[in-house]
Amino acid sequence: LKPLCLRSSGVPPPAPLCLARSPPETRGPRSAWTMQGEEAAEMQARRFSVMSYNILQKSLGSNCIPWVMSASAEFRGEVEQATGTAWAQWKDAHVSPEYRTHFHKNMASGDYVTLRGFWSSRKCSSSSDLPESLTGVTFEGEDRISYADASTGQRISALTLRGVLRTKLPGGLGLRLFEHLMEEEEHVYDWAVRGPRVLQEILQPRDLREHDADAASEQTCGARCSPDVVVLQEYDAFAIEADYRRQGSKETFAQAMSEEGYDHLLFRDPLFGRVPPQGLGVFWRRSLFEISDVSPEDTGAI
Repeated sequence: LKPLCLRSSGVPPPAPLCLARSPPETRGPRSAWTMQGEEAAEMQARRFSVMSYNILQKSLGSNCIPWVMSASAEFRGEVEQATGTAWAQWKDAHVSPEYRTHFHKNMASGDYVTLRGFWSSRKCSSSSDLPESLTGVTFEGEDRISYADASTGQRISALTLRGVLRTKLPGGLGLRLFEHLMEEEEHVYDWAVRGPRVLQEILQPRDLREHDADAASEQTCGARCSPDVVVLQEYDAFAIEADYRRQGSKETFAQAMSEEGYDHLLFRDPLFGRVPPQGLGVFWRRSLFEISDVSPEDTGAI
């Protein structure tokens, strides 16, 4: 893991604060007092708060992903009555296998991230409905596609979410459920709605916990503040414009954070060429820190 080194932009001591890049540890915001490489006498004066937040990349922050999927109590009840199976168990048995096997990370498709999105496509009725980047995918029929097995070359058939619900549930229930899920997608999960909520979640003051590494314990320290350093995993909102600050105008996520006093770097993931770029976003309050050094080996940093 290569460090991103920040140093205080104010008073000494001038020694850099090194924040190590780490893999995702949580699906929600986590705040704590953290410090590395400081003498005990200096720690009180140089405390700062850090938030680590996995915001879920767009292709996974969707109500159509089986392990995220939620429906109203009315629809859950209809599914349970029609199938004789609890909602969660029915999803695990009939929806999750199709998604995990064919859509989650299908390298044979030509663009597995786009194929994730096509899983919830409202229309799959001709080859013209397939995105151009899905070079390994062929249209087979309504809500049905195929792709070549990487080992054998044999064509494998797969149903989209609409197709799964339509064929697994009786009497038009599947199509009604699909439209309900898509309404939730548009009003809750769409980035134009979710993005501003993510920003507000990051910026809102919260109780902070003090971590004692020697005692391996944490306790609330009685302070409330917004984070001084923010680390965002699955950060693919780098260049996506939305009304993040709810002021009636669009801007990128990075611009919105800049207006709130944060500078940033994006460490792109190893799959270069993705549009928009994505990876690990690191933001810091410019009134407290400035960049001391970025490892030259981190060629993906922008």
